[in-house]
This record gives sequence, C-alpha cells and structure tokens, in this order.
Amino acid sequence: SSCFSVTIGNLNSIYDLKKAILEEISNPGNIKAIDLRLWSVNIDENLLESTSLYDLLNDTNELKRINTKGRPRKQYTSYR
Repeated sequence: SSCFSVTIGNLNSIYDLKKAILEEISNPGNIKAIDLRLWSVNIDENLLESTSLYDLLNDTNELKRINTKGRPRKQYTSYR
C-alpha cells in the first residue's frame, strides 16, 4: 500500500473527496472503498514540504468506522 495526500476545502462534500481520491489512484477499478484507510490531518502548508506523510499518520487521527448497533455502518468518526 502507499499513502498520498488529498486536499479539499472545508466546504467540500464527501463526493468531492471521493473524486479527489479517484484522481490520485492509478487504477481505481481495483480499489474498494472499504479497503481505504483515511486520516484527517490539518497541517500548515509550509510544513508539507518538510514533513513526511507517514509522520502525520497515526492512530489518533485515523478515521475509524463506527460499528455500534443502531448507527449506520458507513458513518465515520475521527478519534482525537
């Protein structure tokens, strides 16, 4: 697996995020949404050039699938 950065604005929708991800993947037909691991990371643009993406990804900012009875399976939350 590999990691890549996708940037969307605060006012963008999940649909916009999906489009941005598909533009980054070389063969999107082989990727299932359930196989993606997503992180919510806010970082100053000046640090993007000097910080590795792998250094930004940790258990704290990974988006986890909520699997609680009575809640939608496709709802995600970020543990911070």
